[in-house]
Amino acid sequence: METEIINSNIEKIKKIVQELLLLEESYGKSNFQEKEFIEKASNSLLELFFLLNNSLGGVIEKTTFDHTEKSKQIRNKIEGARIETISGPVFIKPEDQAKFMQEMKIEKDILKKIKERKIENLKKDIDKPLELEPSSRLIRFSNQMFRELSGTLAKTSIFMSIEKDLKKANIPYRIISYISLTLFLTLTTFVLAATFSFFLGIENLLRNFLLLMFLPITVFALMILAPSQKADTTKKMLENELPFAVSNLAAIASSNIEPTKIFAIMANSYEFPAFSKESKKIVNQVNFYGYDLTTALRNVAKNTASLGFAELLNGISTNITSGGNLSVYLNEKSRDYMLDYRLSRERYANTIGIYSDVYTALLIAAPLLFMLLLIVISIIGTNIGGLSVQNLAMLGIGAIAVLNVLFLLFLNFTQPEL
Repeated sequence: METEIINSNIEKIKKIVQELLLLEESYGKSNFQEKEFIEKASNSLLELFFLLNNSLGGVIEKTTFDHTEKSKQIRNKIEGARIETISGPVFIKPEDQAKFMQEMKIEKDILKKIKERKIENLKKDIDKPLELEPSSRLIRFSNQMFRELSGTLAKTSIFMSIEKDLKKANIPYRIISYISLTLFLTLTTFVLAATFSFFLGIENLLRNFLLLMFLPITVFALMILAPSQKADTTKKMLENELPFAVSNLAAIASSNIEPTKIFAIMANSYEFPAFSKESKKIVNQVNFYGYDLTTALRNVAKNTASLGFAELLNGISTNITSGGNLSVYLNEKSRDYMLDYRLSRERYANTIGIYSDVYTALLIAAPLLFMLLLIVISIIGTNIGGLSVQNLAMLGIGAIAVLNVLFLLFLNFTQPEL
């Protein structure tokens, strides 16, 4: 009996703490009126927390483990202080029952208002389907000019891989429209280059040939490579956000919210832009295309840039289908992702140590030896390869400066995003 009372109150206290954490997280993203509601709800939750905590202390203090008449009276008194709540029974001191019920009512009413406002905001931000592609005159004109050619090219292996990259990068173009746009921009660049060459003069054939070939080919290559580069950027963003976004998912799921609403909340998150876009795709597939959640999860997993994110979505789908505990699953995945995140940072720190040793050897020790060599050459009074000591020194300084810049660029490109 005593153990049941203590466990019941502790469980309710844990749920109150989780609700407080969620309110704290949403506080910074709320407007002035919503912040007032959140502050009132937080105050009520804190009052409930203290009342439960005081009752818990009284139970532990008064509980005896003998079977005397006094012990039975205490247990009967405690049992009389039982209050049923949505999340289960709790035990409150008789003198605190009225205040507890009042705070429960205040908390329920305020949280209901907050929920209603959140639903309104979600409808504004989410409840419209993703457009297949932006409607613009340029796209329509490009399609009119090159639709047939684009349809033929779309069946080739190169452009089929580009179609996959468009989906992974969340670029809102159909493959035929994207090919048409690429051909139109390439043709426009060729016409502009030809016009520019004409005004410069047609005598310099080599210059005109380079302009007419280099610029259009460059534009075409950039358009072809852009989806894969954008997909790679999306993949990095997703993988960097994943450990922290899954922690948020686990916290939300612990409140026993319906899984679709979990992704609706994440879709409205500004902290995880890449994860938010993927969550919007899931919500749109459920709300506007009529898929059930498990099918939507698998569809998005097929077209996402990150294998880790795809694994997470497939795992959630399997968990929902098999009737597992989603909160437990997400907590386990959160721990796994955080462990991988810490290990990757440790590996990078070790790699940086190696880079620092290489830098010390090549760009600190080697220049010092080079300076000593120049001093010896200056004393001897000779030249190397027809270059004087002054010229060699200038070349050495220039080489060291260039190598330092290259090393900094290398570090910038190889470091993981925080």
